[in-house]
Amino acid sequence: MAGLAVFVAVDIVLIALALGWGRDAPRVVERGASVESSFQAEDDSEETLDEPLQSAAPEEPRVAPRLISAVSETVAWRSEGGACAERSEIELTVDGGQTWGSAYPAVDRLGRPLWLSGADYLAVQSAIASGPDCERQGIRTYDSGASWTQDDQVVTNSVLVDPGDPSLVIWGGDAVEGPCDDTHQVAVTGGVAAAVCSDGSVWTTPMGSTGWSESSIEAAVALSGSDGRWMAAVESADCQGLRLVEFDDASAESYACAPAEAAAEVAIDLSGNALWLWSGDQVMISTDFGRSFN
Repeated sequence: MAGLAVFVAVDIVLIALALGWGRDAPRVVERGASVESSFQAEDDSEETLDEPLQSAAPEEPRVAPRLISAVSETVAWRSEGGACAERSEIELTVDGGQTWGSAYPAVDRLGRPLWLSGADYLAVQSAIASGPDCERQGIRTYDSGASWTQDDQVVTNSVLVDPGDPSLVIWGGDAVEGPCDDTHQVAVTGGVAAAVCSDGSVWTTPMGSTGWSESSIEAAVALSGSDGRWMAAVESADCQGLRLVEFDDASAESYACAPAEAAAEVAIDLSGNALWLWSGDQVMISTDFGRSFN
């Protein structure tokens, strides 16, 4: 029994470390300014959920995006987009998207995730928005959602579009000028941020850069990065669905055509070679980096 207790304790510590650092935790890049680190030492002490961080009153309704966080070929977390004032579930699947179970904390005052990052089927962290102002706070779970704790270091680790002003990207807890007035989505991997605008253009900026560079990608609806590689889902005339395109600053390579239904909200995410695509009510998985779908 003593050996089992040690094994469980070590396992919990490893999960906590993996989740605490997050995936490709960003640093702030400001145009025309030097790079500044916005990280602080993480407080490992657990806290109960309390009131969200306050922000200025909004001029118009604010919304959160549809999100999916891939962990493996069979495990993923997701949340639906919509108004911050409305509560949204965080859901978990462990069977490749065949079934989903709610893992969201039963706290009515919390609204919708703005950023979601899963480590495994037990652990996930999220920057949560609530109320008409999309007030932000960080939460995490280590037990598939049975219990949750507040940790605002999660907000610092996250990267997201400001729901009140889509010309701004929240990176490392600070507001950074985005590539367009209506940035739709942003993600970070390998020290590079990529963003897709509502017109379908895709832009990138490395840490330390003074501006954004436009890629050759057109008609993009979603993007994701993992291990320094980027993938975009694009609308294409030669594809009755969504075309998957791997890209970088200098090139783009088309992969599979995903037979996904047209939808206003699309989310994709990469984890190694596993690519998850969520469009409308469809969830599709590629196990070979978007070259084919099961």
